Amino acid sequence: ILKQYPGIMSSHFTTTLLETINLIKTHDISVSEKYFKSLTSWNDEIETFFLNQNQSSSVQVHSSKTSYEKDNEEVNITTVEEAAVGLHDLLIRTIITCSPSLINSSLIIHSDEDTNISTGNTGRSQQWEARILKYKESNSSETMFKTNEESNEIAYCIARNIASESKSIFSNDNISTKGALQEVVLAEENVLVLISQLLRTSKNLIRYNRVLLSQQPKKTNKQSDNENQIFNIDASQRLCCLGMTQLYLNLLEINSIEYQRSRAIIRSDIAKYCCINLFHATFGHAIEPISKKALAAFVQNEAVSGISTLAKLLLLPNTTHVMLVLMKLLHNIVGNVPDKVRMIDAELEKICNKTTTSAQPNLFTILVSTLAWCIRSKEPAAFPGYDIDNDKRAELATEIINVLFAVRNGQGSSLLNSNYQEVMTQLGIILVDILHLPNQDTRVYECKLSSLILLMDAPLEFTKYIYINNGIPPLLTMLWIQLNEVIIKNEGEVQGKSAAATILPILIVLNNLSLARREVKKIVKEYIFPPELEQNFTTKMKEQAESSSKNMKPLDSPSGTTRWKLIKLMTYTESNVKRYASELLWNLCNGDPKEFVARTGFGNAVHLLGVRGFVKIPQG
Repeated sequence: ILKQYPGIMSSHFTTTLLETINLIKTHDISVSEKYFKSLTSWNDEIETFFLNQNQSSSVQVHSSKTSYEKDNEEVNITTVEEAAVGLHDLLIRTIITCSPSLINSSLIIHSDEDTNISTGNTGRSQQWEARILKYKESNSSETMFKTNEESNEIAYCIARNIASESKSIFSNDNISTKGALQEVVLAEENVLVLISQLLRTSKNLIRYNRVLLSQQPKKTNKQSDNENQIFNIDASQRLCCLGMTQLYLNLLEINSIEYQRSRAIIRSDIAKYCCINLFHATFGHAIEPISKKALAAFVQNEAVSGISTLAKLLLLPNTTHVMLVLMKLLHNIVGNVPDKVRMIDAELEKICNKTTTSAQPNLFTILVSTLAWCIRSKEPAAFPGYDIDNDKRAELATEIINVLFAVRNGQGSSLLNSNYQEVMTQLGIILVDILHLPNQDTRVYECKLSSLILLMDAPLEFTKYIYINNGIPPLLTMLWIQLNEVIIKNEGEVQGKSAAATILPILIVLNNLSLARREVKKIVKEYIFPPELEQNFTTKMKEQAESSSKNMKPLDSPSGTTRWKLIKLMTYTESNVKRYASELLWNLCNGDPKEFVARTGFGNAVHLLGVRGFVKIPQG
């Protein structure tokens, strides 16, 4: 295996991580600052690795030896599973032994909550209470819990204790930051830093394991399920188990209040990493079976309280970093379990009924109002801001649009009833504002591209907003940019699914808007077929009509023009791109087959003409 996949199983990522974990275990927290820095460096390195993987057209997992491996030719092989066990143990150890305000000398355990999260077995929490208290007094660096079941139960037990301590945060009429949070969260700065980095490490190790799993050779029909198994599909189970899901959730809840007297930044970091861990642990499209179980528990298990906690967090004044990962988590939930939108709305209603506010927000209104704030806020600077690392409004706006699309798909026409009309109007105006944003900043343009997915299936009323507010010219500019991306940048290579995703949304949007309003069709047609050149085209069309042959090529389509690029898409191998490029040009020709053939050429037009019944296409 190692000869066939050099550097994968013995990658320095897992080896150096486990070494760092063991060093932190054997040193007092107060004197372990240099080891914290080692952990931070490990996270920085592997996140750079992920970035390079995303930018590479082909994924290669550390195929060459690193400087670390060259200096350690006899390095022991450390698997992801071993690193995950050590990481889980250190995180639990840190919370138990270094967090007196999280784990009291007497654990808070109630009989009605004394249930095993994964099996439903009762009577186990009292056993864990004794073991935890004994562990607090021990200086052993050995792994505390030997099995996955034990590690799951201890994580759940600690999570429930944290929940018992933190429930007062939301008990007042007004959601307040005074007092409660300070009594709950850790007192020592270096412990906070360590927990933050351990949570960051956890999400990186889960993600790294998925990179490895993506390299798994595909099983052939003649192979059994385990015959071709190189990587352990359950390697990161200790970090994604249901108990850890509950622990991430409760730590997220307790650290999510941004405004407090001290350490707001580090608490925000802890909340952010907890939320990212929740996203990865419950990722609906993950290959690991444990993630599907975690997602089901998050949305269905009353003991986890995932939906109710998420509703609380959506109402808190979080930083943009935390709100961004909350939206990713929400997108994962709504995209995979769309019927939970109504459950989130119900939880939001419960929370608001307990407060003195007269507002009754639901998920849709929260998303739209937050999107409006992202686009229109002037602090600390106008959108998207100058500080790329810290100002995440552009990324947040993009993710909110993705969530809105998932909600729209899941809820269908229910969003168009009278209760949502006002908010839908606000959304239409916001989308127009987004279209008018400049294209120079990549973050802004990504946001504009995301807005297209909402406009692809937008209500007819949106056409009015876009036309009246001069939103068609920005869309035509986006068409020009996307055509260049597919055809010019790719040197004429217009095949493939990635190129289809690049061009398809703008084709659908312009086609739908042109069909919905004739004024829009006129603007689009004059952009693609400039009026000042129409006299020349009309002359050629008359000459062609007098001849007995069909024009196989367009009569007037100079190379490099927008119409030339669009016509090239008519012979695209991806069926949807070919269809919508042809449909757009057909509609701009008002459904006239003679004009359509003259503008596009019979060779390009024959497929759509056959679909429309104007030409008989031989079967087979």
